[in-house]
Amino acid sequence: WIAVVASEGKEQPLFKIAVDVGVPVRLVGGNNYDPVWSPDGRFIAYSEHHGGPRYQLKGITPEKQQFRLSEVTLAAGGNRYRFLPDGKALALIRGHYRNQDFWLLNFATGQLRQLTNLRPGFDMKSFDVSPDGKHLYLSNEDAATASILDSANGKTRATLIVGTEPEGVGITPDGRFAWVTSFDVLYHQWITDDGAAVRIGDRIAGPMLGAYHASKFGLVGMTDSLRAELTPS
Repeated sequence: WIAVVASEGKEQPLFKIAVDVGVPVRLVGGNNYDPVWSPDGRFIAYSEHHGGPRYQLKGITPEKQQFRLSEVTLAAGGNRYRFLPDGKALALIRGHYRNQDFWLLNFATGQLRQLTNLRPGFDMKSFDVSPDGKHLYLSNEDAATASILDSANGKTRATLIVGTEPEGVGITPDGRFAWVTSFDVLYHQWITDDGAAVRIGDRIAGPMLGAYHASKFGLVGMTDSLRAELTPS
């Protein structure tokens, strides 16, 4: 299955779409963003918007049953939560523009714990978690950098200069590479076992990515919500 949010009239419902058939199945209505499958495929985490700059973290099963999560509010914009590989916790970005930090939501206890105390100035649009759960990879839009942090203590392991206004961050399933999309380029980066990073690639499909991000500004950030994700299987 693919989980995706798509425009339908005045709403942005959450759908699941079978990969082999392609028929969309509506899971929940309203205005929703950023669907993310749990590692075991039991439910989808997503954010629900009722107006204003705040979003509510929600969960729903593929059978359309609400999956109860602790009450967590999120700020507007970006892909701001990812599951740890064991599925026992969710890493979140919380805070406001240029004053953001990582938090961990423990599903067993329901407790939300602040993981980092980053200096003011971080503007994170997206992040990802390494397959072993040991590192967080994030982009800092205003500084034009991408960094690797320890997920246990939030300490920075490495920082790289990347393209203008980096946003998207994604790690390959084997943990060898991370992709960082920027306003003007797509960088391909090598991630070593000790968490250090060295850029080995450069400009890839720059004009296409530039047009994509330029069109995003024309849509007032709506493109950020048009993100789809496959089930773990």
